[in-house]
Amino acid sequence: MNLLVSTNKKYLDKTETMIFSLSSHVSESISVWCLFGGLPQKQQDAFSRYLLTLENVAKVEFVDMSWLDLEKNILPFNTSYLSIECYYRLFSQFFLPGTLDRILWLDSDIIVKGCLSDFYWSDFKGAALIAFSNMDEESDNDRHLRRLGLSLAKPYFNSGVLLLNLEYLRNNTTKASVLNFCRDNASRLRFEDQDVLNLLYHNSALILNDQRFNCMVNAPQDYSSPDIVEKAVILHYAGRQKPWRIQWQNDYSHFWWDVRREEGLCLRDGFAIAFGWVWKKCNGALWKQLLLKPYLWIVDRKWCRVSRG
Repeated sequence: MNLLVSTNKKYLDKTETMIFSLSSHVSESISVWCLFGGLPQKQQDAFSRYLLTLENVAKVEFVDMSWLDLEKNILPFNTSYLSIECYYRLFSQFFLPGTLDRILWLDSDIIVKGCLSDFYWSDFKGAALIAFSNMDEESDNDRHLRRLGLSLAKPYFNSGVLLLNLEYLRNNTTKASVLNFCRDNASRLRFEDQDVLNLLYHNSALILNDQRFNCMVNAPQDYSSPDIVEKAVILHYAGRQKPWRIQWQNDYSHFWWDVRREEGLCLRDGFAIAFGWVWKKCNGALWKQLLLKPYLWIVDRKWCRVSRG
């Protein structure tokens, strides 16, 4: 199984946790391809050492995408928590080995809680990629499609889980064409690279409506009920409300922390769990803003963003 990720110093340990959860639910070997820009060699080595201790991870390869940083001025950023790394995957087909014909992309804010082998070996049926419809109200999805000038006949898809047909992408795109497309459509992009993917591949994508494989736990209740979450193979903490961010602990945060516990909690994780529990229990209490917020900021910023490597 080939896995594609993109990470930086801030998200390195979150990416580790995601891959740990994947390795716990597959029997085949995993080759990890990591797109990076400004990731120091020390962090690369630590990341690689950690992943290679996992039972099913056989290989870790790094792909330097720092060339795209020079084009940062043409790439729009409307979402405060996203960085240049989110655009790297748009160009991955040009930098991965030609022997690879498919690769699975998973966002770092994901945990895997079931087997992905059947999905990984899905028949592309000639599609550029396989994705899943965005778990949102139908009116919101239609709004995204209209905003981008796309047909309402196919849904707007979420980019957190993608099975990429590398052979198709190599034969039908070039690095220059994708870069020019980003430049020419910058004013239309509200959700950065996700919008680019929908614009480029909406007609050639196989878009599935299967919430098990991209269950967005912060979606409206109709799309992320406890029953849906329990049956899900992939939980995706899309949006701002990340489970490791103390001020946004919710009913589904514990799934992420359960995986973190299985990895082996460290001291900062214990503090994060404790403060997160207090924050959630005191929700709505005015005094928490005065007494807890500075400490929560320290835990969130200083203790929860350091790689275990």
